[in-house]
Amino acid sequence: MKKKVSLILCGLALLLTVAASLRGAQAYFTANAWAKGGKPIHLGYEERIREEFSSWTKHVTITAEPDSEPVFVRARAYADETVNLTVQDEAGNWTLNEEDGWWYYGPILRAEEATGELLVKITDLPKDAEPGTDFNVIIVYECTRVLYQADGTPYADWSKAERGETP
Repeated sequence: MKKKVSLILCGLALLLTVAASLRGAQAYFTANAWAKGGKPIHLGYEERIREEFSSWTKHVTITAEPDSEPVFVRARAYADETVNLTVQDEAGNWTLNEEDGWWYYGPILRAEEATGELLVKITDLPKDAEPGTDFNVIIVYECTRVLYQADGTPYADWSKAERGETP
């Protein structure tokens, strides 16, 4: 009988020890389950966009960062329904793809190089528009790493593109 009582007391002591440590473990996991913030990831190529605005026209160029790998670039312009946009390339390096609406830059963009200027002109202005009137014109651009076929021909895989945009 004494043996049975001793076993029961040992079991209860063990159970109490385990129960007491569970609350601390549970608090550890709930206190450390949430995290805030972020860390930028460098994927091997970066670009920056420069826009200047004059005479109702955005002058857009995209420049590859100094440590960027060679990339292909494409851009697209959006505006609210109150205005229409006309996109032009005076140097002949940008080509419009009518099917998807993107303007593709022909040459490969290497580190520290900039694209030729893409002109996005606001047309069909409202009659009451004057300099200083706000219009929401957004330029979205995508870059994708240059890939090569077996024969050395470069090509772009736009399913792996990185997107950037500026208002």
